[in-house]
Amino acid sequence: MKCPGPPVIVWAMAAAFVLIELAFQASDTGALPMGNLRLDGYLHFAFFDIYFQAALLGEPIPDLAWITPLTSAVLHGGLVHLVMNVVMFLALGGYLAYLLGPVRVLVLFAVTAVAGALVFGVIADAQGPLVGASGALFGFIGCTKRWEWT
Repeated sequence: MKCPGPPVIVWAMAAAFVLIELAFQASDTGALPMGNLRLDGYLHFAFFDIYFQAALLGEPIPDLAWITPLTSAVLHGGLVHLVMNVVMFLALGGYLAYLLGPVRVLVLFAVTAVAGALVFGVIADAQGPLVGASGALFGFIGCTKRWEWT
């Protein structure tokens, strides 16, 4: 059975990943006179282990830190990181959209991105931010493997 290509929602999400990273790249090179867009994006939307640990201890954290387990999945650490994640996202997301439907793929992406960030928060003692869709992609791989066993 041949799987059709990725549906529009998967392409749209991949395009969002690309557009965000291209804006970061343009800011990094000075082509966009907006300050350091990557730094600002990371500070507000990347997942930081230090905030996760503070939340576990009941300490106050910035308001936006609560959404970073999800938002960190759309940020990337450069073009190579972006290309690897987008290729895997298109392949796995397209296949899972064929099996589950586009809305469920969005939900699966959100759930596995958050789960990946939280696992990172538990096992890592990171000094920098977590960015990228890798946590969600590992969730996609797990879901795909589950389908192979039925």
